[in-house]
Amino acid sequence: DNAKGPAVLLFTDKSSTPPMWKALSREFNNRATLGVILRCDKTGVFKTPLQREYDVRVPGVIRLDPLEAFGKIAETCDFQLKKEVIHLWLMKTIAQRKQAGPQATFKEWSSERLQAGECGPDDSQICFLWLKAGADPKVEEATRQLAHKYRTDPIKLMWANVELSPSLLEVFDLERSSATDHFVAFRPKRSRFKVHPGSLSFAELDSFVDSVLSGGPMTDKMKTAKLEL
Repeated sequence: DNAKGPAVLLFTDKSSTPPMWKALSREFNNRATLGVILRCDKTGVFKTPLQREYDVRVPGVIRLDPLEAFGKIAETCDFQLKKEVIHLWLMKTIAQRKQAGPQATFKEWSSERLQAGECGPDDSQICFLWLKAGADPKVEEATRQLAHKYRTDPIKLMWANVELSPSLLEVFDLERSSATDHFVAFRPKRSRFKVHPGSLSFAELDSFVDSVLSGGPMTDKMKTAKLEL
């Protein structure tokens, strides 16, 4: 969740991380995030849950899409899985990201992120939070567009599952709401927030974000001082 640079996964049938992958992880430390899925079934008969999720040939290497809640494949490394080949592929990917400029992100507001200070009591940036109860492809696409449009603005765009963290509904005075999903502008350091009153379409969310960034007041105050995720 705290990936630096492109997030890349190796799927292997090995029971421990291959030396090649350890060497690449050290070499690209702080430039890329390399993960490994161990004990995959090479035959494809007894696939692990993640192997089924991504449907990757074993051994295989993929790069994840940073805007997806659980990560979708952005690119598959279709080259030989040799250290020098993957090294060149990673270098090219990093160079392309730098050339493209700031990366759009819409990350999970997890307990680890909160503990690290993101959208926590001392965070002075405005946080825009999608409080969701489940998957919604249309809203996911709208948030992807938001993340891309506002990728250079000093704000945070995050989502949280209110079924796993129901106390968030109380924090933002939403426990009596009949809606399943909510979009909230939040200034943690001031304990102030504003709930988006409209639909969760891109046009309406964009208008809401723009109005907040243009100085629209946040008149509501957190109902409880403590945040828990």
